[in-house]
Formats: sequence, C-alpha cells, structure tokens
Amino acid sequence: MMRQKPGTKAESQRGIALFMVMGSVALLAVLIAELNYSVQISSRMSYNSLDNLKAYYLVKSAFKFSQVRLRAYMQIKNFTDDPANKMIKDALPKGTLDKVWSMPMLFPLPIPKEATMGEGDAIKDFIKESSFDGTYTASITGESTKLNLNNLFMKTLPTPDGPSGSSSSSGGSGTPPVTPPTTPPPGGSGASGAEMVFRPVLVSAISNLIEQKKNDDREFSDVFRNVQGEDVVTAIEYYLFPDKPVSNLPGFKVFKPKLAPFYSLTELHMIPGIEDELYSLLESALTVYTTAGINMNTINKRALISLIPEMTEPEAEDVLRKRDDPDVGQPFGSEDEFWQAISATSAGKSIDAIKKRLTSANIKFITDELAFKISVLANVGQSTRRLEAYVILDPKAAKAGANPPPPGQPGTPPPQGSSGHQPGGQNQSGQPGQQDASAKKPTGINLIYWRLL
Repeated sequence: MMRQKPGTKAESQRGIALFMVMGSVALLAVLIAELNYSVQISSRMSYNSLDNLKAYYLVKSAFKFSQVRLRAYMQIKNFTDDPANKMIKDALPKGTLDKVWSMPMLFPLPIPKEATMGEGDAIKDFIKESSFDGTYTASITGESTKLNLNNLFMKTLPTPDGPSGSSSSSGGSGTPPVTPPTTPPPGGSGASGAEMVFRPVLVSAISNLIEQKKNDDREFSDVFRNVQGEDVVTAIEYYLFPDKPVSNLPGFKVFKPKLAPFYSLTELHMIPGIEDELYSLLESALTVYTTAGINMNTINKRALISLIPEMTEPEAEDVLRKRDDPDVGQPFGSEDEFWQAISATSAGKSIDAIKKRLTSANIKFITDELAFKISVLANVGQSTRRLEAYVILDPKAAKAGANPPPPGQPGTPPPQGSSGHQPGGQNQSGQPGQQDASAKKPTGINLIYWRLL
C-alpha cells in the first residue's frame, strides 16, 4: 500500500476537520460561558426580587408591631389613670410607662451581657425558630415638642367644635386626615374665632435656636453668622405663599414656589439657602404634622428657651432639673404646675403676656406624649426598605373601642348597611343580633402620614 505524500488532498482535509472541531469547541465554550453568566444574572435578579419582597413585608410587620406597642402604652396608661389604680401608678418608677414605646426594637434580638446561659440559649432558639429573614430596627420618637410649620396657613383660632385639617397646629383638636390637603386652606382652618398670630412665635423660636447654636458651636457660628430667624421664615413663606418678598437668607435665590402646605419637612431642602447643617437644626424643633400640643415633660432646654425667651439659660436648667432630677424631680402633673415653675423665673414678671402670646399662636402645653414618629429600617440580603410614619394617639377612642357600650345605650353606633346589618336587627346572613366581624373598631391610633422607601 502506497503512503500519501505530505501536502496531498487527504492530509489537507484532516487539518480542516481538526480546525473545525477546535472552532466548534471554542464556540460552545463561549456559548456555555454566556449562558452561565445569563443564568447567574437571572438567578441574582430573582433572589434580589425575593429579598426585596421579604424586606417589604418585614418593614410592614415591624410597623404593625410598633402600633401594637403604642396600643399597649395607651391601655396601660388608661389603666393607671383610673383613680382606683392610683396606688399602682404611684408605685411605678418615673419614666417606666414611656419605656413601652421609647425603647428601640431590634431583630435579631441582642443577647445582653448579663444574661444567663439559659436565657441566651432561649433567645437563640427563638431567633432560629422564627420565620423572620433579615434584620430590622424600629424606633418610636415623640413629636410633641415641635412647632407645626403649616400653622402659617391658619388665620383664626379653631373653635372646640370646628373643623381641623392637616395644617392644624400644635394643640389643635380633632382627628386629622390621613393625608394633608392638596391646596392651601382658604383663610385658615375655616373656623371662626380670635386671630391667630403664629408667625412671631415661629420667628422667635428659630432665632433663639440659631443664636444658641452659634454660642455652642464656633464652626456653625462662622458659617452661618449672617443667618437670622426672620430671614429663614421669609424664605419658608416664599415657598408656601404667592406674592411674598425675596428673603435675605444667604444663598437664597428666586425659584418657583410650591404654593401649598408642606407634605414633609424634607421639603425644606428645596429652599435655596437652607443647607444641610441648618436643616438639621430646624429638624429638631419643627414638624409639618398635627400634634396635640407641646409636651412639658419631654421638652428640652433649647426648645423651652425658644418658646419662652424671657427666661435665662440657668433658669431653664433649673426648671428642667425639678422635672428630671432622679432624686427629687417629678414630671409635671398639669399645665398649672408647669406655669408655677415658670413663674419662679424672671419670666414670671410677664407670665400673662407669655400665656397670651402662646395662646394666640394656638400653642398649649400637655403632660403626655400623644404624637409619634415611627421609623423602621429592614434589611434582607442586599435589599433595604425604610418606612416613616406619623401617628397621633386618642386614648379616649382606644378606651371606647376596648369597652363598647351595650346595644341601645348612648354611644352605640347605628347599624351600617356596609357592614351587613339590616334595619330589622338582622345581618345579611339572616342571623339576628350578630355584628359583622369586619366592622371597624376604633384603635385610638390615627395615621397622619406615612411613606415607604
């Protein structure tokens, strides 16, 4: 048999076949790598979507649990406020009741250093057996030491039975709506009464805040040495109202105003001249949501002096020491006790004028926290969701919901067609005397505003 010489046709064909095989293998390798990459991307997107959904429900669960804590606080407070339980209330250490809502909630639960081995194992077992994926932190803070910027829209003091909106003041009455109005309230709250003068109180409060900050922080004083409370309020009014003069606030420039109430305090960032550091200062003293009043038992020195600048800083410290001293301090039990403490300072010389000024601004002092901000941060995998909500408590409504009046008694709600009741005392199922389980009961927690990010 004769051997073929190199370079013949048969040998060339074998080289082409080898090249085609190698090319096919390389092409398959590229396709497999691309397919593997696409599968990994799709898998990651699916897991991220799942984690995002888990984080969504986790943040809502934490929000619901925060509401449960507030309801527990209301029920315990209603119990201790009962004259029959005065001894129990007096036996509670100061501030114990507020810890029901004020302590931050974390998950997974941290194991305290002083916990025994058995307690630590119990916490670990609970975390292991729970159905929660991820982590969350939930905090509840009081809002009743802040002034409502939307009070600038109010021209008259609301009457006790008059309507109230989201632009109601600190100290306003009535149940606020879930969302703020989309247009400025015409002429104020719509209620008749004495003229409301909120602007001077706001200017005084912001001016004192800025001056105190300048005295305490040299760097802040150097940067914001030309900033005045009047200029800040004028800039805010330019954002809210038509035909307002241009503010002298450093950094301010003409822009298209909103011409509507604030929905969120973060809108202050939209106003030129209000820098981040100035915003942080204002955030501690201002809100845009309804509050029941200024809580005299949680107000700090800076806020107290901003509202009552007639007193000196040492006098303000003395007033708060009488409230907070761990040995002899006692929370103010009524507004009269608070004003008695103020009367002992240099502000006592003009106590009537101070009361009139604050009353004309629809600002009153309360003893218990009723307005809260709920902040929740949830993390699952690479997904993060954040929720902020503002609520107002109505202890009377919670008490009425827990103890509904008997049928036929005053206060019993009339039959509702939407809940399945018929005029003849029968529901839609034809069974007499049975209330629809879906009927909404008052919880005492009024949700004013919330957002999920």
